[in-house]
Amino acid sequence: MNTLSRRYAVIALLLVMGLVSCGKKGEKVEGTAPQAPAEAPAGGVTEPATTPPTAEAPAGTEAPVAPPVVVSSPEGKFTLTLPSGFANPNMESVPVTTDAGQLTMTTYMAEAGRGLVMFSFLDYPETVFASRSVAQMLDGGRDGALQSMKATLEKQEDFKYEENQGRSIFFNLDDQGKKAYGRIDYLVVKPRLYQVGYLSHDQAEIAKADVQGYFKSFQLMK
Repeated sequence: MNTLSRRYAVIALLLVMGLVSCGKKGEKVEGTAPQAPAEAPAGGVTEPATTPPTAEAPAGTEAPVAPPVVVSSPEGKFTLTLPSGFANPNMESVPVTTDAGQLTMTTYMAEAGRGLVMFSFLDYPETVFASRSVAQMLDGGRDGALQSMKATLEKQEDFKYEENQGRSIFFNLDDQGKKAYGRIDYLVVKPRLYQVGYLSHDQAEIAKADVQGYFKSFQLMK
């Protein structure tokens, strides 16, 4: 993915949050864009899956495949396993100004040659839930993401996670004359909204087993 595609991911995360919380189509939301992927921050938010150390492969043989990165977030109370080839994501707390007041969104982002993973969580005040249904919040998330990225919706699927409502959207967009494809899952677990997303220039990426596994691996900590 190039830097413009990363910009799309940042726009989607920031604007979706504002649109969902405020419910105003096209509203501008102020915030600090997440930075490019870097080493994992102190505190051990991310870690590779536990495997015994492997020796260097002998000449003429394939190098061992690194285990997938497992993200464990005590702050967000969730775990997530990244697709193969992705390093520890950069985590950043982003202030977002909305009609409900200034909120803090925590974002994670990591890039590899095959695509870009992005996920986030944000807590809303009770007033937001009093004024909007969860279905309306999911509609706002979908509409905000598509509008902000000028993307075309391919399909959407509603789901439940432990009786909490969620929605997956699949879309495509134009990235400087080149098609890009993506999926974002939204899950509302009051008072929190989670987003889990993936972007790639290769449409086949979205259906690959480890990318599907990335979305399915999301688990709330007990």
